[in-house]
Amino acid sequence: MSCQQISVSNMNSDKANHLKFFLNEVSALYSEIREWISGTNLVYDEEPISINEKNCGKYETKKVLLSKKDGTRIAEIVPIGAWVIGANGRIDFKGLHDQIIIVHLSQGGPAANLTIRDAEGHPVTQSKPLFRGINEEGWYWIEHKLSSKGHQLTAELFFDILADISNYERD
Repeated sequence: MSCQQISVSNMNSDKANHLKFFLNEVSALYSEIREWISGTNLVYDEEPISINEKNCGKYETKKVLLSKKDGTRIAEIVPIGAWVIGANGRIDFKGLHDQIIIVHLSQGGPAANLTIRDAEGHPVTQSKPLFRGINEEGWYWIEHKLSSKGHQLTAELFFDILADISNYERD
């Protein structure tokens, strides 16, 4: 099931392609989450939401609601936007006690460029990645420590996030 409805009539092709990319990545993540929670006591549900971004206007997608089979809400997984500085999009994991942000990054992640002059006075540009550990394209949680290490979203990290934001423990 697609998680998107896009009206691209007023968008240029680059913006439309970026939005389609973001929504496809959100949909692929939702498929992974459904797979990760199979065999647990979690129930997966989706609700439609609207997002309005300056770069593309209003579009429709879905957020995920995770609950225990007894109806206890565990978390909401909410797309925030396709246009995020240094990333290809953002999703928030909102729990009972906390919230965690994940971002979609290209391989290598964002980098800072610094131009200096060599011994002869010629400009030399050096590029330094902002985060370590971004070895492939995908969804990442960025540690907010001095290391600024990115962690690719896996089933194990997904359940660690649920434990952090809602004290959820798998059976």
